[in-house]
Amino acid sequence: MALNITAERTTVIVELYGQEVHFTCRKPDPIELARYQKDVQKAVKANKIDSQKIFRVQVAYGEKVALGVRKGDIIADGKALTEENPDWKRIIRTKEPRLFAAVGRAVFENAITDNEIEDELGGGAGDAPLEGQGSPEWA
Repeated sequence: MALNITAERTTVIVELYGQEVHFTCRKPDPIELARYQKDVQKAVKANKIDSQKIFRVQVAYGEKVALGVRKGDIIADGKALTEENPDWKRIIRTKEPRLFAAVGRAVFENAITDNEIEDELGGGAGDAPLEGQGSPEWA
């Protein structure tokens, strides 16, 4: 299947406890991508990593982009949890925040490269290609 780069929504599949959970998510804009990276970088200071802070960033951004969950993938209090429940995000955030953290990682970390981050934050042009890795033929 081809990647539709003009689609506004995407599906993220998270596996937890051997179960797949399908989330419908919106795609973040370039500013959100840069802010996510900047917030993660704030959790790394003087070569110390604040893993709790990184987790909170992943949860917050995952929750921002999540639009819904496939009916039947999550059960809470004996009922299928979907976006039709106005508290669905709160329930996930309080009961199993790792789901939103995984969505955040999938959407934000898999969608960006170091070069894009530096360009968005006003840094340099990014790293030079590795030896033997010039520009692709179509560039």
